[in-house]
Amino acid sequence: MLANQNQGPVLRHLSLQFPTDSYTYNELIQFMVGDGLMVLPVVEQGTLAFVAYIPAGAWYHFYSGVFYNLPNIQNVGQYIVFDVPDDYGTLPLLARGGTVIPFHPTPAMTVTATKASGIGLKVFFDFNQSAFGHVQIATDAPLDSQNVTVVNYVADGTLANGAFVSLSATAPKINPALTARVPIELFFPTCVDLAVNATVKITIDGVVDESGEWISNFTCKKFTYLLPLGKDGSTAFILLWSVPTITPIETPTSSDHTGAIVGGVVGGAAGAALISVAVYFLKFRHGGSSEYNEIPMRQEV
Repeated sequence: MLANQNQGPVLRHLSLQFPTDSYTYNELIQFMVGDGLMVLPVVEQGTLAFVAYIPAGAWYHFYSGVFYNLPNIQNVGQYIVFDVPDDYGTLPLLARGGTVIPFHPTPAMTVTATKASGIGLKVFFDFNQSAFGHVQIATDAPLDSQNVTVVNYVADGTLANGAFVSLSATAPKINPALTARVPIELFFPTCVDLAVNATVKITIDGVVDESGEWISNFTCKKFTYLLPLGKDGSTAFILLWSVPTITPIETPTSSDHTGAIVGGVVGGAAGAALISVAVYFLKFRHGGSSEYNEIPMRQEV
């Protein structure tokens, strides 16, 4: 549901997002932000835990990456007990599996300073081993079709092998204003048994990053990679990764898909997704300035 195209709300009741789940109809506290984020407000002072209804599907804690697998049984989810964060500045927030969420890595006291940190990305894979999303980037001029560009994100794979494609018809290749490397955080629903001394091999735009110093938070279900200086969520790039593994501890519901670069073209399932994204741009491409200073968020599944 694109709020700017179909007049739907950005902040929406759960029943708008999950109309076939009758348990969402009477929910008065929780709400969705776009298609990809669920906010779980804490409304009782002094409480240490609270109960929230989570519709069926794959969900992650936005900050910790803890995964919640809620099987779809007759379109009904589950009630789950959550601890209240010790840090009262951390909002209880869930991300829906299958979404790519853009964010500013370094919030600051002013909008200008916040934007200067660039656009980082959190990639939350579903059990189909994929994630999709996009962001609208505008100048400081009035928000209309002449001042907005859209960057689409397509991810495909597992921790062992995968690809992430950031594609824009109008965004620049390099953002020279960035002074620090921007993170892309990847979260997977299936924990894999890592080989001894396993490391992540990264290829960015066809060039192998052999340093390894830009990879952190590496576990059997996630890792963080700092993009090369000048690249962020507003720029076009192709990221590939591979990790030596032994065998999955859990079995995904679908077969593995691996993205690959073949003759300079993205192949595999990621390649098919890239073609569909290119068709999207042919249909919806916006003209306008090449300065990107605002990001009204849009996430789609």
